[in-house]
Amino acid sequence: MIKRKDTLTTTPIPALLGGEGTIDRTPFLQPDEFHGKGRVYAHMRIPPGSSIGVHVHEGEQEITVILSGSGEVLEDGKWLPIHPGDVTITPSGSEHGIRNTGDEDIEMIALILYVD
Repeated sequence: MIKRKDTLTTTPIPALLGGEGTIDRTPFLQPDEFHGKGRVYAHMRIPPGSSIGVHVHEGEQEITVILSGSGEVLEDGKWLPIHPGDVTITPSGSEHGIRNTGDEDIEMIALILYVD
């Protein structure tokens, strides 16, 4: 199966998880395509000054790959810089958020998988 770019739907999400601005999310998989193993596999775009609010993952972990842009991610209570090529891993029970502190969009791939 090939999903062509022009068949994917981008959804603008204002104040995602209490964050600032509007984030664009383009899912690669629909819920039934995870076969009970996860819930998000998507391209995310975070404009300058926007953020995904601080939140906790329970029973799941999130992995992001930063493709472009720069900003900060909350990890262990500290805001740390992120840049293209960085990979963030948020295990179950951990709190995190991401904010764009740069002058170009952060483009990233996000994957949320359920943990046993």
